[in-house]
Amino acid sequence: MTKRKKIVLFISAVCTISISSLFSFKLLHASGSAPTASQVPANNTNSINIKIAKFGRYAIIANSKQGVGLQLVDRMAGPGKIYGAAGQKNGRLDEFLENGDYKLITHGHPKAHGKANIKIHEFKELHAKNHRN
Repeated sequence: MTKRKKIVLFISAVCTISISSLFSFKLLHASGSAPTASQVPANNTNSINIKIAKFGRYAIIANSKQGVGLQLVDRMAGPGKIYGAAGQKNGRLDEFLENGDYKLITHGHPKAHGKANIKIHEFKELHAKNHRN
């Protein structure tokens, strides 16, 4: 291996480590009717991996003192719209989600401090009737 190739490999490894250290990755598993919660730093950009167990309508809510935006990333559709505003307004998503994995990106103000609470609630029909005989 030439000296030039070694330098290129070293630089790419350092860049990969630097970029991955900027993001915080957590796993949030939503199943059943109980709300699921997680915390991320309220500043900068962070991600949470979400695993949805069954198809349904879900509310994903951010709560922080400074305001955190939420963006859902679907493997098929790609990144969605950002709801909420960094440093101004907390985000809320109401989405129909298939079972599978999703990435949730939080967008916080760079000077924000503390934690942002992320909750996932599954919508349930309160007055469901069985129409089958």
